[in-house]
Amino acid sequence: WLAMDLQVFTAADTTGGPKVMKIYLGAFYYSLTTMTTVGYGDVHPYSNLERIVAMFLMLNGGFMYAYIVSSLTSIVTMEDSNAKHAREKLDAVASYIVKMDLPQDLGRRVRRYFRARKAEAMDERAILMDLSPSIRAEVSEYLVESGMLSEVMIFKQMSSVYWPRILPLLRAVPLMRGEVVCREGEDVIECFIVIEGQLEGTTSFSPLALRKNMSLGSSFADAVDAQEEQEGGGVRRRLVGASGMVNTLCVLKVWAKGVETVTAVERTDAYSVASEDFFATFKDDEDVMAKIQEFTCKTQYHMDTEHPDKINSLGVPLFVLSDSEAKLREAEYRNELRVKKKERQKHWTRSLKKAKGLAALTAAARASSNPASPRKSGGPANAEALQGGGGGGSGGSGARAGYGAQEGGPGPQSAALI
Repeated sequence: WLAMDLQVFTAADTTGGPKVMKIYLGAFYYSLTTMTTVGYGDVHPYSNLERIVAMFLMLNGGFMYAYIVSSLTSIVTMEDSNAKHAREKLDAVASYIVKMDLPQDLGRRVRRYFRARKAEAMDERAILMDLSPSIRAEVSEYLVESGMLSEVMIFKQMSSVYWPRILPLLRAVPLMRGEVVCREGEDVIECFIVIEGQLEGTTSFSPLALRKNMSLGSSFADAVDAQEEQEGGGVRRRLVGASGMVNTLCVLKVWAKGVETVTAVERTDAYSVASEDFFATFKDDEDVMAKIQEFTCKTQYHMDTEHPDKINSLGVPLFVLSDSEAKLREAEYRNELRVKKKERQKHWTRSLKKAKGLAALTAAARASSNPASPRKSGGPANAEALQGGGGGGSGGSGARAGYGAQEGGPGPQSAALI
């Protein structure tokens, strides 16, 4: 009916010929105007059959048009949940800065900090805590043994039982270039674990402290830059790369002050953990915490055990050792532990032998001082006991036989006991 309505061809043209393209374009034109709900009306049905076909095309076109529009809308509006959350937080941060009337430079740093966290908007702690205990243990084991935390010193000093408890305490923190993480001598409440990037730690020394620590050897002297403007004092520097830690003694409750001033050399991704949260994990395992404290102090820091401000036997930290120095200290510490273990084993073996010998002598002494007495019922056993003389002579009473055993040597019964 479309072909007849247009009247641009005859029935013979539908089977071939030059007018086939005109037929196709006419049909396509009607279908497109109907499906897109334009409907110019220049081409319209006349019979009932034509109207039925047109209604089918209109329904199909409406559904198709709605599906296409909804699909395009979802593609355009579809966003990553992290980006959406970060954008909402940035809006809230901007409102906060305006409300609190923060200085322009400080407000810019606050906005830059939250923009840097846009990619890390997911709550890693919530994800770990939502896992079942068994899966959380497997994830923790992977992260510590072969993942991003495999080279972190503090995790290697504790049992794997504690890993699922510690990892949910870690909070992702982006550090901007030039940002001061902590300052020497100031109170610190959290430590940092570097995941990617680099930090620089500096420890300053007065002239007296510098002269005192020069006795440590060339490794200390080479790491200290003399500064005449500080009246002969010096500064010790170290770089903290991936898997390095800052303020470790803080979470171990050994020292609550910053040992060094730490600054971000470049954009750095790190984890932070609060001192109270970390220490509370080991509140029922003081022995484990004591071992971690001793290992850290002896292998990662140079401690002054004679300092008047020390709060325990571990001393006061003077500075953090470099990686090479820490490795040497760790090797010495582990060798010292092996030596102590062997000495304890030897001491235990000697003590065990002495205990066995003393038990044998005690049993022999009891047997010789308390000889067997005649049984009330009499019998062969009593007769044998009455004949138990020793080297002191034959015959006599049971008491005499026991005495003879003490004087002349053990009798048969005593010899058997020995």
